[in-house]
Amino acid sequence: MTELITRGERKRVQEKAYREANKERIMAVSKAWREANKERLREYKKAYREANKDKVKERKKAYCDANKERLREYKKAYRDANRDKVLATGKSWRDANKDKVRESAKAWYEANTDEAKAKSLRKVASLANSYVANTLIRNRRLSAALVPQELIEVKRLQLTLLRLIKEKTKPQLQAIT
Repeated sequence: MTELITRGERKRVQEKAYREANKERIMAVSKAWREANKERLREYKKAYREANKDKVKERKKAYCDANKERLREYKKAYRDANRDKVLATGKSWRDANKDKVRESAKAWYEANTDEAKAKSLRKVASLANSYVANTLIRNRRLSAALVPQELIEVKRLQLTLLRLIKEKTKPQLQAIT
């Protein structure tokens, strides 16, 4: 039994054969049109993205999920190559969004109280710059960022000496009591 091919099916087969036979020519014409109509193409793409926000979002999420490692490496390389720019951008965003930063820090602290306390204890034990600077400005209306590094180093030495003295006198105090 012979199958009857409809006019539409025949046309589809012919168009497919034409596209396969003239692939380079079609690509060249398409590229030339895109080059000549960049603004128009940009408007088409923008209109599509706005009309199909969910599709675009799903496609982007699928791409990100499929290329996590590659994107992670790319972002790391960018951060390493543009360290100053990335830090400046982050600082300007934090300065412009102080309330969001404060809320985010508070939410993280509430969700990770044990980890936050451990981090704080590590800073105290290692005499981190932030801890030493905060001991200098305690009970004053100053910012830790205003404390010069030389002063932090001197205060760190003082705290180290006080800790050593406390350790040496601790056994003597225990013997007395």
